[in-house]
Amino acid sequence: LHIEQVNIDIDESLAPEETPPDTPDDDSGVFITPIIHDFVLNAIRVNYRGRGDPHAVEFFLEKLAIEEFSETKPLLVTAHGQISGRKFILDGTLGDLAGLLEGTSPYPANLELQLPAGSVNLDGQVGKPHEGTGLDFQLDVHVPSLEELVALVHLQMPPLGALSFSTRILGSVNAPELSDTDLALQHDGLAINVRGGIREPLALRGIELQIDSQLSNRAVLDYFLSEYLPAAESVSLSARLQSEEDNVAVKDLSVLLMADKGLTATLKGQAMLARRDQALTNIDARLEYRARDTSAIRHFNAQVPLVGPVHLKALLAGDTAQLSITGISLRAGSEQGIQLGAGGRLTLAELTGTPRLSSLDFGTTLTA
Repeated sequence: LHIEQVNIDIDESLAPEETPPDTPDDDSGVFITPIIHDFVLNAIRVNYRGRGDPHAVEFFLEKLAIEEFSETKPLLVTAHGQISGRKFILDGTLGDLAGLLEGTSPYPANLELQLPAGSVNLDGQVGKPHEGTGLDFQLDVHVPSLEELVALVHLQMPPLGALSFSTRILGSVNAPELSDTDLALQHDGLAINVRGGIREPLALRGIELQIDSQLSNRAVLDYFLSEYLPAAESVSLSARLQSEEDNVAVKDLSVLLMADKGLTATLKGQAMLARRDQALTNIDARLEYRARDTSAIRHFNAQVPLVGPVHLKALLAGDTAQLSITGISLRAGSEQGIQLGAGGRLTLAELTGTPRLSSLDFGTTLTA
């Protein structure tokens, strides 16, 4: 089987916004195994342009060959090509042809993909190849420079450093399971670690993950947080994600934010992430805020008087549709100057859009 000189252009901007509903797989047909002596793809070019992307991503498969089709020898797999003008190489072996056609024993696969900015290794076997069940694979991904990898698809990001990812893939092709998962992203002033597993990754169910991260890299902070926290100097976060029915529970959440003006903010608690609309529910958290003075607050409201130091405590409950903030205790100023005090409760609505104040019960004091 030889296929040569193929050009495919995919442009999402020409596709309708709505996608047709998924149709159930038809498993009633008979699987017919062709007899192939060799399999070669030559000069296959695919240009893909995402919706709204100014440039297409070019994938060029110069050659893919599967050789040594015999009953006793392993199948040899080789491929090479380019992604956005940069070379990649695929090399490895599959089980012998008799093992695949008869399906009486586990079918092995050992493949290594060398990318322009990293490598992917897959090693393991399929217990029952005809049924696509009995998966037992080890997947390892190493990317020395993540920003170089995403640049291949025309995405520009600040330096994010080296990415390593490993997981064991079990189960079946239609319902794989990820276990012993370990993801680490390391760079100067950036550390993200994710450990655990996902029982049903295709449906995002059965999640058991521990997340720990620390961020103090100025370029990364500006890229991700400048719109919301322009004065942030460092952020650390730890949390445990656990599936509960169709939702994801965020447990043991701990966030520490440090910024200029001597500002520190801590948030500890738990919440529930609804998978259908990505909204937070069942929020139960405690917020504490300290700053040298009110200058950090004046960034959002210039009418706030300049006094300090500032200490704010509050309890958060509810969801993103309606968040109740109670137990508010605010103290600002010093005994030698202006002192501000406040306490009470308030309710914010529609946090996912433009937040609005729906109720307020507050008492304030001013001493000068």
